[in-house]
Amino acid sequence: MLRIREVKTNSGGIAVQVICYQNRKRIVVEHIGTAHKDEDLEQLYRCDICNGPIALAQTAIRSALYQY
Repeated sequence: MLRIREVKTNSGGIAVQVICYQNRKRIVVEHIGTAHKDEDLEQLYRCDICNGPIALAQTAIRSALYQY
């Protein structure tokens, strides 16, 4: 099962990643982006159907479903 997670980075930003668990190990399927402000984080989660990061993540999720 694929999930979206937020991780704090060493530089103080928040990384948004698509992950899955396989054999009790976390596998990063796609890195959506990193935000340093709340506005940037909202922009990462904003769904543009044409070329937004979430649309790219959805594509990664579809391809990952066929890999695992």
